[in-house]
Amino acid sequence: MERKKYKLSDLLTIKNGRDYKHLEEGNIPVFGSGGYMLSRSSFLYDKPSILLPRKGTLSNIQYYNKGKFWTVDTCFYSIINDELCDGYYLYRYLRNLDLSRYDTGASIPSMTQKTYNKIKVFLPSLPTQQKISSILSSYDRLIENNTRRIRLLEQMAENLYKEWFVRFRFPEHENVEMVNGLPKGWKINSLKEICEFKRGRNITSAEMCDGIIQVISAGVAPSGYHNKANVHGVSVTMSSSGANAGYISIHYDDIWAADCSYISEKETEDIYYVYELLNNIRQVINNFQIGAAQPHVYPKDINRIKTCVPPKELRIKANTNLSKIHKEIHKLYKQNQLLTRQRDLLLPRLMSGKLEVKS
Repeated sequence: MERKKYKLSDLLTIKNGRDYKHLEEGNIPVFGSGGYMLSRSSFLYDKPSILLPRKGTLSNIQYYNKGKFWTVDTCFYSIINDELCDGYYLYRYLRNLDLSRYDTGASIPSMTQKTYNKIKVFLPSLPTQQKISSILSSYDRLIENNTRRIRLLEQMAENLYKEWFVRFRFPEHENVEMVNGLPKGWKINSLKEICEFKRGRNITSAEMCDGIIQVISAGVAPSGYHNKANVHGVSVTMSSSGANAGYISIHYDDIWAADCSYISEKETEDIYYVYELLNNIRQVINNFQIGAAQPHVYPKDINRIKTCVPPKELRIKANTNLSKIHKEIHKLYKQNQLLTRQRDLLLPRLMSGKLEVKS
């Protein structure tokens, strides 16, 4: 496949992002180098654009083609020269590059417009780019549809929890007497009566390998992978330190719990109920952060949180209903993992010309 060499400046006009704090709340997405941040009332640009990190995670190049948006000063946006390139193709091409070698930052990874503009890009003809984009973006559409379904299912699970355990409209609630603001038989007690967080076991980067078991630590995303697990089955983890201290996450497959706290399905038979409960009191959990420079949340403090404790049989009943929703979520996550893997395997073969693109 014949390809032509360009400088990135031939293909993109790179523009600076701006501070958003003066803007009112609205429905226009604001992006930083880490991704979507929040929504505001004004926009910087309203056409398809490749968003390039200026500071932070340099690998997180984004593509936005859904209308108006704003970027903050840690993230450039761009005007695409659509006479020479297909925006989505170029986005995928740039995502496939290792930009760390262009890093100009001392302590924080950084890129300048000048550095971006000098990057050499090799592109096939525009029609070929568009054909390849059509193939790859079909995977993205399927992933996006599944992601929307996941969000709807998550909302269903949250609504079920709130209906039963916040509004007290659980099955046959009409026949239950209220005593001191709670249904009879319910009580206020420590979280430890329902579940008990345990500390994970740290693992060094040298001990991690090319396994398939996620290593869960202080961040939102896995910190690596291992070839064995120390927590089996469905589990709920809570980040114990750093900017995400107190972050609650559910895992449907085996994990290695490292610098985090966890609850395992083996220790509690109402794990899905517990996850929804913890999500419902996440602000309370955040109030238990200790430390200014490096926030921490300790299991012993979380286990002492006072919460409403319904009868176990009702928790189990709710868990049965919630498990059906969460199993569907798990299935969709698995589908997305497979689609992502298939797309990413196709990507280099299509772009190199090893896999022929038919008209």
